Amino acid sequence: MGGAFPYAVADMPDDLQARYAGKTEVNERIDPSEFTPESLKTLEGMPVIVDAHEWRDAENTFTDNLTVGSIAGTPEKKDDKILCDLLISHADAIKAIKDGKLVEVSAAYDSSLDHTPGEGYEATQRGLRFNHVLLLPKGKGRCGPEVRILNQQKENPVDLEINGKTYHFTNAADADEAKKLKDDTATE
Repeated sequence: MGGAFPYAVADMPDDLQARYAGKTEVNERIDPSEFTPESLKTLEGMPVIVDAHEWRDAENTFTDNLTVGSIAGTPEKKDDKILCDLLISHADAIKAIKDGKLVEVSAAYDSSLDHTPGEGYEATQRGLRFNHVLLLPKGKGRCGPEVRILNQQKENPVDLEINGKTYHFTNAADADEAKKLKDDTATE
């Protein structure tokens, strides 16, 4: 959590591209203290996406087919890590995670930049406000393989078909509850 990370100058706003003319990358530092309870709260309910770091808004989250789930609950800091639950609801994404094709994550956020350079960095990010989390293949995450999906479920997952669609449940109790709901709905 925290450190100095490379950002492509070509991906920056025009005023920053001019500021860093002649460079292809700029290291931006994030101090671990920036991961405050307030900043982590901005992750609640945020979309989980695949394919590209596309900024999420109310329209594209539901229309461009990149969203495969969301952050469930409030993320927490534990030791030097941030832990959060991902609720993945897209069958292809679930399969890619199970098959080890999507294993790393990258968070997208907005922040303000302090352009005071330091050892190994040109700017410092402050006031993080999260927008989404991107699922990535091994080796593609900016922060490396330590930032990844940890599947710590205790029970075996259950797939249940309801009205021709397959739904994935992380435990048998949730699947049983969904089956009851399906049966009750059919009876009504």
